[in-house]
Amino acid sequence: MIEDFIPTKWKKKKLGNKTLNLNNTGLDTSKEYGKALFAEHVVKKNKTEIDFIELQPILDRIAKVIEDYEKKTS
Repeated sequence: MIEDFIPTKWKKKKLGNKTLNLNNTGLDTSKEYGKALFAEHVVKKNKTEIDFIELQPILDRIAKVIEDYEKKTS
């Protein structure tokens, strides 16, 4: 999952007293928060501090796919 490429330090961030649960099921909202809140309240708010270098290979692949598509559709 894409969150695997975010440094662990950020996945350990609490929102209030809640911890991150990246599972698609079994979220206990009384003590856990999910992916959407993680993206909004941790990643977005700390985007200038998070090292996204681990995402570079994925972003490079996406760029190559776009370039290839543009060549084929031109």
